[in-house]
Amino acid sequence: MIAALLLSVLSVSPSPSFPRVVFFQEATDPETDAKIAEAGKDVAKLMELGASLKTAGKDDAAKKVFKKVVEIDPNHEAAHKELRHHFYDNKWFESYAELSKYRREETAKMKEKGLVRFKDQWVPEVDLPYMNMGWTKDDKGQWQNPVEVEEAKQLAEFKAKNFTFRADDNSWVSPEDMAQWNNQLWKCGDQWLDLAKANEFHANIATPWQLEGEHFVVSTTCDWEGGNWARWYADQCYGDLKRVFGLEPAKKPSFVVLNSLDQTPYNFNKWQTYGATYALAVSYLFD
Repeated sequence: MIAALLLSVLSVSPSPSFPRVVFFQEATDPETDAKIAEAGKDVAKLMELGASLKTAGKDDAAKKVFKKVVEIDPNHEAAHKELRHHFYDNKWFESYAELSKYRREETAKMKEKGLVRFKDQWVPEVDLPYMNMGWTKDDKGQWQNPVEVEEAKQLAEFKAKNFTFRADDNSWVSPEDMAQWNNQLWKCGDQWLDLAKANEFHANIATPWQLEGEHFVVSTTCDWEGGNWARWYADQCYGDLKRVFGLEPAKKPSFVVLNSLDQTPYNFNKWQTYGATYALAVSYLFD
């Protein structure tokens, strides 16, 4: 019975049909073709024709003209741009997908040579981190931090003008201001203040005291006396830190001591201990 039903269904089912494959080709445009033929190989006339067709809203016709220009002059920049082609590595690519494929293959080849892309150039992979940070090489080929380069330039300028370094606030004092120093005043912005006023000025986290010690630089919003104690204690532990890490830093490490936890990015008031001074972690202790 089931076999009979299947035979009856098959006998009435239409034979399977397959979709007809249609190959699309560029539509013929006798008028545009005639104008292209009339212009011949005159690129200027063809570009003028393409521009007029584009202005008239005949984008397909204009595209046909610009393609003709590229056939005549493969490096014609304006025609390539009208066709939205992409220029890279002295080549024109008709689509972004084509360009991406080329760049992937190029990256793989360069990787084998130890090179990576940086902007529009290929550089040794080991140099990339420095270049991303904006570092530059000196005459000896050594990488230089631009901040340190600027600091060294400023230092040389101070020395040339006979400025005197004051470690107690990490400042350089001009010969004209030595009288202010001798009067135990402190340079705070554009003013010279006594210690009490200077402590108020430097209590702001944006303008902390800077005290340079034998081995460390202390940045602190505490009173100067507290910062001085932090500087002394830091210098005492330098030998132990050197033994722990097994090396010495290239320059004096800096660390921060705040006058309260209210100045930290997080609010730890519920753990605050009265009268305590809070020190933040030492940053870049050993380079």
